[in-house]
Amino acid sequence: MGNSKDKNALCYLHRPGYNSDKWLIEISKGEDFVWEDFAFAIRELSPEITKNDIQYALRDEMWLEVKSNIGTITVEQDIWEFVWIDGENNEATAAIDRLLEASVMFKKKDADISKYRMH
Repeated sequence: MGNSKDKNALCYLHRPGYNSDKWLIEISKGEDFVWEDFAFAIRELSPEITKNDIQYALRDEMWLEVKSNIGTITVEQDIWEFVWIDGENNEATAAIDRLLEASVMFKKKDADISKYRMH
């Protein structure tokens, strides 16, 4: 029996970067992103913020560096309210994806991989 997703679950994509083999997690409604919900969803990775760079006055961006038991995780929110979550490598990002997918607070959407491959 799977988790019942909350109707307010934050949707995300697990996808490759543009023209890259490096995968990331993209949340397009970043204004709804809550650090505590993310930290709770990945709690088994023992997340701890080691760098916090909030530059609302200059660029309206947030950048966090998070130490975990799978390496450093970078969380960045840009001026268009997108949130990008990046593990040290694809295996780390895949582990984050699995934990978010298991959480009732997040909902994974299918990504069209071809959209990110430039030819």
